[in-house]
Amino acid sequence: MMDVIVVCGQWLFEKDKWMFHVDSRRGSKVILVNDDTNLEDMINMVYEDYGLDRGNVNLELSYMLSRKSLMKITHDTPPVKIGNFRQFQGFIRLRKSDQVRLCVEVSLRSNKKMMKTQTLIENQSDYNHDEDTDTDGERFDYCEDSDGATSDDEDFIGYGLPFLFNQSFYFI
Repeated sequence: MMDVIVVCGQWLFEKDKWMFHVDSRRGSKVILVNDDTNLEDMINMVYEDYGLDRGNVNLELSYMLSRKSLMKITHDTPPVKIGNFRQFQGFIRLRKSDQVRLCVEVSLRSNKKMMKTQTLIENQSDYNHDEDTDTDGERFDYCEDSDGATSDDEDFIGYGLPFLFNQSFYFI
């Protein structure tokens, strides 16, 4: 049997390295595991110990290699994600020789039906808003010049190459 330190938070890439920002509200827990503990059991223990509702949140388990291991590889190596039993057993084996904590990221579970309805409402709202506010004067700027063209239209050489006019060039 061994104690696994489980920390809740979020991975962020800052200053060329991965940093785990701890969720101060949820903090950390100590979970007792052994060689026979499987990934599903571990996930269930995390849900239970943090008091999370399995129907409303998703968990993602990961860990960072020890400092000793990171000295041998590049410092921008991302965290190791645990997605199956074999990967979890790899974490358990590593945990026996190195002080490695298990990181838990909690995210809200999305309801696809609710998201589709919300998207439909937003799209309908955008469509109605465009229809109500657009007028010919706002959509087409044909009254600026006497020939019906805008002042920018005469600069036809720069079409497709706007970056050339923002930089200085020297020809030899």
